[in-house]
Amino acid sequence: MDARFNRAPRANPIVGRYFISADGDEHTPGWSGQILSEISNGHFLVQLFARNGERSGQRSVHVARMSSWQLYVTREEWAEARASGGGK
Repeated sequence: MDARFNRAPRANPIVGRYFISADGDEHTPGWSGQILSEISNGHFLVQLFARNGERSGQRSVHVARMSSWQLYVTREEWAEARASGGGK
């Protein structure tokens, strides 16, 4: 079989990253969570977290909406940024 057709699909590099959106303000915070998977071309399933760190739901988000998001590799970086008001 031709090796070009026997490759495993490449995972999208933003899957698994944590994020803080810059959409909110001091009265209404933006979204915060983790990118779980790419569910179709350009659409991602994200896990949202409440301010207290509890899971608060999942959403499908198009990559265009993510342009203002700050991305973090580790949960620790993300938690530190959240604690210091990151994403603004």
